[in-house]
Amino acid sequence: MKVTNGVYRLGQVSIELKPRQIRFPAKINSRKELIEYLVVCEDGKTHESLLTTALEPYQIHTAMLLLGARGAPPKDTSTPPSAPGDAPDTVPILGDALDISVSWEWEQTKTVKPAEQLVLNEKSGKALKRGPWTYNGSWIFDGRFVVQTEP
Repeated sequence: MKVTNGVYRLGQVSIELKPRQIRFPAKINSRKELIEYLVVCEDGKTHESLLTTALEPYQIHTAMLLLGARGAPPKDTSTPPSAPGDAPDTVPILGDALDISVSWEWEQTKTVKPAEQLVLNEKSGKALKRGPWTYNGSWIFDGRFVVQTEP
């Protein structure tokens, strides 16, 4: 649905064509646990994520596709793709480079931080280095959107 010139809405996802960004609501899930994902759906791998969202993965993926992101297609579409965390550390994760910011409002003050500042390295105690995140998307396998079928 078109909201204004260059701004669209898909459910609770706001899609802004310039400056090529999406926005959606999320909430803090974990403050002290080790994480593998920055954000997952509320019924996803919440034990491994910093944030959760009530959105369906296809809504975020569709918004990313509308901005031109493609993610990383599986090499062999006859077998299910492995999860990004299953790849050895020496193999780069394929996909689109992007910046992620997290914003919130508290006592009428809005704060915006790069997502890296919200994730600490357990060994060094320091925030992650500033740099692009990788959006690797998901795939259609056996007629289903894979990320929506994983437990």
